[in-house]
Amino acid sequence: MVDIPADIELVIDTIDRKHILESVPNSKAPIDRYDNLLRSLFPEFQIVNITEFDYGRSYRYLVTLSENVNAGALDDAVFLREVELSGSIDQVTLAISAIAPYFLLSFIHSSAGKIKQRSENPSNVAQDSAGKLISAALNDLGLKRLAEEVSTQIVSDVSTELCELGEATVADCLFYG
Repeated sequence: MVDIPADIELVIDTIDRKHILESVPNSKAPIDRYDNLLRSLFPEFQIVNITEFDYGRSYRYLVTLSENVNAGALDDAVFLREVELSGSIDQVTLAISAIAPYFLLSFIHSSAGKIKQRSENPSNVAQDSAGKLISAALNDLGLKRLAEEVSTQIVSDVSTELCELGEATVADCLFYG
């Protein structure tokens, strides 16, 4: 079992996840500073804000490392066509907790026959560079990347909107609901 950092433990200790809806932003909020930050870091790439606060507790983004507008499409048929045309597409997903100073990154590589291969670690130079750039910018704002071994730790005495008691991970508590 991995130790959960003390600042996360404090947040989790105060969570009755089904009753904290008033403490997070609502999804009708205007474009936030993270949109602007990501667009300034990657003006040539496709940034899609996939934030929803119905269950999740984080600002979420999909950064498609391509100048092709269709490569960032959320429609699977359009995305698959773009993968076939380009040979491969790399993406970075970002979740920034609205209730604790942490963020998560994951990396997606899609190529013909291997669509949306997800990893917590970059699989190539483009993903690595993007991950480092995002991490540095968020660290400058006082946010820390949550380690995978912490994010997957089960919090046995917490339930969330989407997880029964004893099934929620630290990531569910801080990011996904």
